Amino acid sequence: MRKIFLIKTLLALCIMTGAQTPMHRLLGEPGSSTYLLDEFPGASVAYSVRKLSSSYTGYCLKARRGGDNAELDFGFVNGFLDTAAMKSWGGSNVVGIIWYDQSGNGRNATNTTGGQNPDLIAGSTLIRIGSLAAIDFGQLASDARFMQLPTGFLNGTTTLSYFQAGNMSDIPNGGIFGPSTTNSVGLEVLQVNTISRPTMLRMNGTNRNDNAGAAYRLWDNITNTITTILGNSTDVNCYKNGSAVTLTSSAAMPALNYNGIYGLGQYNSATEEGKATLQEFIIWETDQTSNRTGIEAHINAYFSYF
Repeated sequence: MRKIFLIKTLLALCIMTGAQTPMHRLLGEPGSSTYLLDEFPGASVAYSVRKLSSSYTGYCLKARRGGDNAELDFGFVNGFLDTAAMKSWGGSNVVGIIWYDQSGNGRNATNTTGGQNPDLIAGSTLIRIGSLAAIDFGQLASDARFMQLPTGFLNGTTTLSYFQAGNMSDIPNGGIFGPSTTNSVGLEVLQVNTISRPTMLRMNGTNRNDNAGAAYRLWDNITNTITTILGNSTDVNCYKNGSAVTLTSSAAMPALNYNGIYGLGQYNSATEEGKATLQEFIIWETDQTSNRTGIEAHINAYFSYF
């Protein structure tokens, strides 16, 4: 009886405070005892609506509200973005202008240009995937909403472990992650064409999944997906919600050859964005092949994608 009473009490507190704490965080189920980057350290960039490291003491994101364009940083409550405070402060429309890097490397994703910022609250509705907050990088291919990483990130890297958790469309000419001002260089994770290839991975201009078949897709249209890309000196492998994605080329990853600015939710220009609502985006420049299933399971334990 005491256990049942405790559970009901904790649930009531979550409802009253607006906390977004999943039950496994309260009841000690798998995933509650460690943060992702404590278990799998060394990430190059790490953005999330949840706290990823016990040593990270910064904010989750900086927001701008409609009306007076005031800006404010928001941190975490119970390990997740403090949406109750954001809703109280922001009113009906709030956008993100900085998504803070929790890796410790200071590579914050930013965009301070009005009208280009991803949505956090739109029309008084909190952007969510499932029950948890998310960041909406646009509804249409021409809807320019994105953030950008510091110049030179990933230039020359030969090992990549890429994990993203979100809900993406496969509309043409949209970017999930790629060079902000050019194409056919560096790392490109794209929405391309609904007929020939709905999603595409390209490295230094070489297509890796140049096929329209369902087995080749990095994500399914408007479906909650953890997409994993692993590249090293031996081969390239991709996974969708833990299942292998078929590639037309799994050749060894080259040294990435783009020394400019990568865009999150952006590809090639400020007019080639696609619908991408993200909750987490992490890249290691080390080989996490042996940790893949553990990382995916850790992400999925919090966001429940599959």
